[in-house]
Amino acid sequence: NHNDWIEVFDTNQSDVIPSIESSTSVKYPPPTMSGTYYRNSFFSPNDNEMYDCAQFTDNGAITFSQNTICDILIVGGGGGGGQFGGGGGAGGLVFGRNIKLSAGTYIIIVGDGGAGATAVGGANGADGQNSTFTGPDIYIQANGGGGGGTRGNNPYPGRPGSIGGSGGGGSHNNSGQSGDPSGGITNQDTYSSLLGWTGYGNNGGNGRPYQKSDEPSHASGGGGGAGSRGFDYIDATGGGNGGTGLDFHSYFTTAVGDDGWFAGGGGGNTYRNTGNPGFGNGGDGFKGGGGNGGYDDTSDATSVIEPQNGINGTGGGGGGSRSSGTYGGNGGSGIVIIRWTTPTVYKHNVYDTHLVHLSPYIFSINSKLAYQYYAMVINQIFQSPVQVAKKYPPIGL
Repeated sequence: NHNDWIEVFDTNQSDVIPSIESSTSVKYPPPTMSGTYYRNSFFSPNDNEMYDCAQFTDNGAITFSQNTICDILIVGGGGGGGQFGGGGGAGGLVFGRNIKLSAGTYIIIVGDGGAGATAVGGANGADGQNSTFTGPDIYIQANGGGGGGTRGNNPYPGRPGSIGGSGGGGSHNNSGQSGDPSGGITNQDTYSSLLGWTGYGNNGGNGRPYQKSDEPSHASGGGGGAGSRGFDYIDATGGGNGGTGLDFHSYFTTAVGDDGWFAGGGGGNTYRNTGNPGFGNGGDGFKGGGGNGGYDDTSDATSVIEPQNGINGTGGGGGGSRSSGTYGGNGGSGIVIIRWTTPTVYKHNVYDTHLVHLSPYIFSINSKLAYQYYAMVINQIFQSPVQVAKKYPPIGL
């Protein structure tokens, strides 16, 4: 006369179920979403799982109807490049692995990239904006990247890169000046005290502290990236490269970010006629969404190189601009990406006139023991309606 349910969660969706009185197989409804997002599904060969995935490129929300294990990537907006100066720092990056989200609604804010500096001798590139993930008992923030340093007006002192998720690159000094060409420092929380979460950010590179007699005579530092500090100016070639980004294609595929890479720093400027601009992301052709710096060539106008913007959806920093008439590259906007598996729930109808003992049922994920499920339904012993033993969560998921 009394019915109760035993719930068995098979996160591998292998359709292996115990055989008892009666059973049905159901799936929880998928989460609902609002705002600017793209949803897809993909198979991961790394763990032989099928994942659902949501990419938020602007503000939005996601609501889960049940507790769900997720991998979550949060990237702040990249900093703008300096004018005749340093590369913008990448947005701070925070990654959460196997995070148990309680049922409820989570609010997502995606930070914009900072604008590149526009005025000779004016302000640094603008800082990127923060990206946040907020919900029941959780608040995670990836800070916006620091703007690249802009060289000051006469007598042309260097200026440090701005503080940010990763710091902006410092702009160069003219000879004899007491300016500060150092890279900006990171202010990204590493979240070392929170299980499953890790934050990444690095300082920007230093600009040249003096004007060199031969070319390239002026060179600025690269913005910091999630994977490394921004590179200092290089005496022989000029502007420092932006710091390296981080590769998450194994979690979210190459369809997102810069072929799966995020949060590379922008390159610093180079002046003039020889060498090369500072490259974004740690080197020529590297990935991460950071823009290359500007390059002046007064001997050949066709060889002038304008700074690049950071790539939207990566948090990459913008490149530092060349000497005059140009703006620093804009930082790329941030992103929030969430992936999850939707478990199959097996519901078994157990009548109170039976004594049912399930011990153990073993499920396998990737040929490894994932968890054991022990449940005992007792009626006569307790002389009460059906009792259901505690369900133990998966181990290592």
